[in-house]
Amino acid sequence: MSITPEALQKNLKEPAIFCCRRSKGIIISAADLEDPSLFDDMEEAGLLQLSPDGLTIEQVLGSTLICDVEALTPITASVLDHVQAVSSCDSASQPPSDASGAVSRPVSAVSETDKTQTIHIEISKAADLQGFSLDIPISLSVPAVCTPTPSAEASVGTDSNNTTADSERKKVIRTLRKQHVKITDIVIGSETKIENGVIYIDEALAEKALGEDPLCTDIKLDVIYPDKRHVYTETIMDVCPIATKVTGELGEGVTKVADGVVFMLTGVDEDGVQIHEFGSSEGYLDEKMYFGHPGCADESDIIIRCHATIKRLTGMSRPGPFAAHKCQDYIIDAIRKELKNYDGEIVREEVCEDVRRKGNPRVVLVKEIMGQGA
Repeated sequence: MSITPEALQKNLKEPAIFCCRRSKGIIISAADLEDPSLFDDMEEAGLLQLSPDGLTIEQVLGSTLICDVEALTPITASVLDHVQAVSSCDSASQPPSDASGAVSRPVSAVSETDKTQTIHIEISKAADLQGFSLDIPISLSVPAVCTPTPSAEASVGTDSNNTTADSERKKVIRTLRKQHVKITDIVIGSETKIENGVIYIDEALAEKALGEDPLCTDIKLDVIYPDKRHVYTETIMDVCPIATKVTGELGEGVTKVADGVVFMLTGVDEDGVQIHEFGSSEGYLDEKMYFGHPGCADESDIIIRCHATIKRLTGMSRPGPFAAHKCQDYIIDAIRKELKNYDGEIVREEVCEDVRRKGNPRVVLVKEIMGQGA
């Protein structure tokens, strides 16, 4: 949530964080910056990590962004055309001078709650000196204030061993291991299997997939390699990984993920009208996809393109796009069955824990999705 103009003036010394993704060339204003009152909650939730190189709000206002930057990213000098000069004194007051003509600036006031501040000394003229400016960093140690409590639950955190205290609060409900299996190539041929890191796809699956929904009239498969992405593509409806449950129920056990390959679903109707016309993305693939970002293929991924044609005039209502998704999933499912039993090289493993912490609030995440083609 961007900071309001009123709150902006009260938070000029706070870290400058982009509230949303911003593109190269914008001039930074209040509408681009996150509200500092939310930082503590965002850090605790793991959404935000402040940087020691980050600038303050007053240092970035009016500067121009020289590259694209993601949301909740601290603003540093490396992404700006310049850093705004910041005065450490009240411009309404005149600095005192002594008989020698030396002009000095007052020492900046230091808040008792600040841990780091700077003493700024500036002399514009003194004897033979032409003037110089000096910033001296100082550190203040602010002792933590603890309020004793008779509550046994609250006293857990007073244990000198933080690990022990955390383990008493943390309870792992279930654990999921995601094993990423190395895939090096894709071959469309006469059978479906995985051997030596290569996925083989039976081209006959495309014809069989049409039986999943009568609204889908044609399916075509082809492979797009990372160095050959300047190819025309119809609207991108979805980019999805190939993953399969090996053991356990939802959210636990072991899941295998094919690493280095994704499926990409594209589609038109029988008249050539783009599916999802209100948000169509037809064009050259390397110009339309933001590689390496959520919902997109990675820079090094091999893309299996599944192009669907659906019946005319069905692309703007849910059943038409859904038919394309169902037919693609029929093809992917054949590969999932092979992946489940494939004993290939595991390049990395993720461990996901479903954790409960005593005393912390329970949180429900609600995600809204569009109705077309979901």
